[in-house]
Amino acid sequence: MTRFYLSLGSNVGPREENLARALGLLRDSGVSIDEASSTYETSPVGEAAGPRWFLNLVAGGQSSLAPAEILARCAAVERRMGRERTVRGGPRTIDIDLLLAGDAVEDSERCTVPHPRMHERRFVLEPLAEIAPDARHPRLGLTITDLLDSLGDRAAVRRRTGSSALLGGPTRPGDPGARGTGSHSVSAGTPGRDEDRAAPSRPRARAGPAGRPVGGHRAASGKGPL
Repeated sequence: MTRFYLSLGSNVGPREENLARALGLLRDSGVSIDEASSTYETSPVGEAAGPRWFLNLVAGGQSSLAPAEILARCAAVERRMGRERTVRGGPRTIDIDLLLAGDAVEDSERCTVPHPRMHERRFVLEPLAEIAPDARHPRLGLTITDLLDSLGDRAAVRRRTGSSALLGGPTRPGDPGARGTGSHSVSAGTPGRDEDRAAPSRPRARAGPAGRPVGGHRAASGKGPL
């Protein structure tokens, strides 16, 4: 089994509901999710993304699927949720990127592992460091904490306060009452007004998965905001 990490984001419609639905559809498709970070308000990257801030999180799990198959199932969830790629880097109902998937290092037409820009994006590293600070980038040889500490990206990223777990229970596998792949629930609050509850904060470091992280990949077509 390979440990993998996904980055999910939305800036169209009820963003938190979109994230919760995406996590549920991923589980239904056989992509087992057992942990998730807090949700983060992040400023859009590029003018094409529009003015509305994204709501982002990172989710992790274990799978026997090849990286390309995980990516294909992520893309299928995006399509099911109405993701349209009319403008590169444009607003997104949902965006799902595979960041890491074991120690895999691959650069092919189908996928690139690890994600080629994950180490440059604060909206990826902040939530990833929350749940997997000791995961190691298989190309760069640095932990996620190391990458975050040396990051030059000054984009605004604000961890939300008072959010319940989108997985429907504790976000860490093994926590009391954790439901892992069980049904998800939407956090309390009014979708679309999440900014009212956002507060600047650096996520508290927590113990990450033992051993090396999981490498990542992304479609060669350059999908998503990363």
